[in-house]
Amino acid sequence: VREARGEAPRYVSLRMGRSAELVRIGPGELLTVAAATGVGKSSMALTLMTELEDRGIVSGLVSVEDGESRWGSKLLGVRGRLDTRAFWHGAASRDEWNTMPRAVTLAATRADCIRVARAKSGSVDEVVALMSRMVRVHKCRVLFVDYLQAIQSAASKNATRRDAIDHVLA
Repeated sequence: VREARGEAPRYVSLRMGRSAELVRIGPGELLTVAAATGVGKSSMALTLMTELEDRGIVSGLVSVEDGESRWGSKLLGVRGRLDTRAFWHGAASRDEWNTMPRAVTLAATRADCIRVARAKSGSVDEVVALMSRMVRVHKCRVLFVDYLQAIQSAASKNATRRDAIDHVLA
């Protein structure tokens, strides 16, 4: 109904294949993805961001670990559909390199659809401020935060890792 009236829909479906019905994000809701290092959590976030971008939905990513240029390179890899690990290690094939002009063109024509910011201090306050700015200034409807474990909270000095993450998510 909202879309028919020209209003933004209240919920955003992330369209994650068979699990699409399980993953519906509404205002103020949180989805936490946790897994071992190197299994593709960040790649999944970038893939979801490009899928949202294809539908005209603005998304933002706050990174506590990697800077904007590193995320930009990763995004070009996702848009160009090339193996980002091979890309970073100089082992991308000629065909993969040939997809880069398309990826750069997409980046240039859709520059307002995906926003990335780095929380240099890694403090909870800085992460929250960047998230707030992305919503207020850039009209992001979906936000991703990369690397919850690296966020520094006041409670994290003498706390267990689980306690610190629970404090950040509270």
